[in-house]
Amino acid sequence: MQVWQNKPVIQNQGLKKQVSKSAAIPTKIPTLTPTLRPTVKPTPKEKPKEAKDKDEPGGSKGKLFKVSAYDLSLQSCAKPRTSRFFGITRSGFSLRDQTRASAMTIAADLRVFKMGSKVYMSFMNKKFNYMNGVYTVRDTGSGIRGNKLDLFFGDFHGSRPAKAAMDFGVQKAYVKKAE
Repeated sequence: MQVWQNKPVIQNQGLKKQVSKSAAIPTKIPTLTPTLRPTVKPTPKEKPKEAKDKDEPGGSKGKLFKVSAYDLSLQSCAKPRTSRFFGITRSGFSLRDQTRASAMTIAADLRVFKMGSKVYMSFMNKKFNYMNGVYTVRDTGSGIRGNKLDLFFGDFHGSRPAKAAMDFGVQKAYVKKAE
């Protein structure tokens, strides 16, 4: 015999009867049958397709990065021209006597881009649109962490940073892996 609210319960043909201690008259209590809810599988939300831009490969703009400039000056690289490591990137690529256009090299955080990765960079400032293009990660830098990149500007054979690199300052650019 089952007990419900300290009173014995008698089951008979799908109905539960509660027997009152004070009276011998049973009170009918309807049984609750569990209702089955239809299981509806949620449909996966489709991601909106991004419109492809005609001026860059792959379409989407990419992630926004801060880009600074460096050259091979002592102030910029902290290596004198007489050093055997002068102009040599972390990957072993030589930047001696190279220009930005011939090297197309950037320094990046290796947790963000692997060494040797090719990335497409698109500058927000229209003044620097001529520099949009595919660059190769060949270097790292002590201040290059997360969404910061360092763009190689060229070997200007000076001890001080070149005016072009200084004028560049820090720019914002959309960066994505090149396909």
